[in-house]
Amino acid sequence: MFEHFQTKLKIVVNAVLLILGIGAYLGLWIGTGSLLEKTIATRAVVLQSDTSEEKTRAVRKLVTERGSDIAKVEGYVLNDSDIVSFIEYIEDLGREAGVQVSTDRVSAGIFSGVNAEKWSGFSLMLETEGSWEATYRFSMLLERIPYRSEVLQASIEVVDAEKDGHSWQGSFSLNVLKQKKK
Repeated sequence: MFEHFQTKLKIVVNAVLLILGIGAYLGLWIGTGSLLEKTIATRAVVLQSDTSEEKTRAVRKLVTERGSDIAKVEGYVLNDSDIVSFIEYIEDLGREAGVQVSTDRVSAGIFSGVNAEKWSGFSLMLETEGSWEATYRFSMLLERIPYRSEVLQASIEVVDAEKDGHSWQGSFSLNVLKQKKK
């Protein structure tokens, strides 16, 4: 009696799973086709707009639609007035990582691979002290800051090896891209 019930249950479950699978496949197929049609239509519009006035209107429309994204990206471009707040940001990042950060030197520099008429760089020499884990975490965060920068030099060494819970000292040289005055 129970075997008959289990067989019917298996058939019903398999049928439901089959229907769900077919539905998912059809949904993806229709969705992909719709995206392909929209892509082809957009490409055709772009290819047909051969006058510069139409292209200008299209670019203006895009800038209007993406204005908030552009403002967000421009927020990550430094200029001379942003250097102090950037250093404070780096020191806060160190505190969040669990190290004491001191900025030893800030100097003007050159950032390679950019248009030197519009862009320059500045260098920071940072010293840290904390646990190995916190110092390493800070070095990883430094590599991932949302500004165009490069860690030129990094060294981490133990300060007091004989003491339990000894601390580590880090030294980091960072080069950061900034916009020149207009």
